[in-house]
Amino acid sequence: MKLISYFSKLLVLICFAITTLPLNAETLTPSDSTDQVQHALVDQKVNINEANVEQLAKSLKGIGLTKAKAIVAYRESYGPFHSIQELASVKGIGKATLKKNEALLLLK
Repeated sequence: MKLISYFSKLLVLICFAITTLPLNAETLTPSDSTDQVQHALVDQKVNINEANVEQLAKSLKGIGLTKAKAIVAYRESYGPFHSIQELASVKGIGKATLKKNEALLLLK
C-alpha cells in the first residue's frame, strides 16, 4: 500500500513538472516540413552578391556601414564574389571577421 502511495505521489510530481515547463515559441512542431525549416535558415543568411549596404551592416557580425560600403564597392569593381573566402580581399575584412560570418553568408 505504501508503494502505491509513493508511486501516486511521484506521478503527480512528474505531471506537475511537465505542465509547468515553459514553452518555447520557436520550437518546431512535428508538422513543420523540412522545406519550412530550410527556408527559415536561409532567411537568416545574407547573399553577399545581392545585399545592399544596409542589409550587410544589419546582418553580419562586426560589419558596420563603412565595411558594408567597402563590400559593395568591391563587388561593383570586381564583379560578384565567387567564394566566401574572397570576401577577405575586401579592405577591412580579415580572417576573423570572415570566420564569424561564414555561416551567415550566401553566394546565390
